[in-house]
Amino acid sequence: MQEEREITGNISDESRQHCVQLVAELGRKVDRIAAYPRTQQRKASIAAEEAQRLQQRRRSDEQRVDDVKQMLTYFMRCRGLKRLEGELNTIRLQTNSQASLQIDDRELPQQFCLHTGSIPHGLLKKMLEHLPDGLRAEFLQAMLNTQPNNQLVRDPLLRGETVNGPKLERRSHIRIE
Repeated sequence: MQEEREITGNISDESRQHCVQLVAELGRKVDRIAAYPRTQQRKASIAAEEAQRLQQRRRSDEQRVDDVKQMLTYFMRCRGLKRLEGELNTIRLQTNSQASLQIDDRELPQQFCLHTGSIPHGLLKKMLEHLPDGLRAEFLQAMLNTQPNNQLVRDPLLRGETVNGPKLERRSHIRIE
């Protein structure tokens, strides 16, 4: 349009129409470009919802499998059965190769526990300075997260030592062949 105006001194209707079309096309392109990220974000949201739905479905299906296996374990133990045979499948009740560790936290001595916590040293030092001696141990115990350390518990039990709280128990599982 500028060249036409410089050369002829006028702008033709055809040139004006062409420029209007170019600007309109640019507007449509901008709109399509802007729509693309929104569309992709919606697809991502839908995929995330679907993934969550499938995750819940997976957990539900796994729970059903566990329920059936527990029912079969109970059924077979009550009747003293080691295997059930069908036309196509055999279900076996097998003893686990290793004993599982069962711990009663209330009876377990503290020496078999792992104590974790996080507090800056400077702050802890200041706090402990202001506590009477009798409250320091109680305060530290309340601040720390205490959990049984399975390896510390398992070792003496495997050596045949007696520890209050834990026990090694051989369990069994269902195997479908």
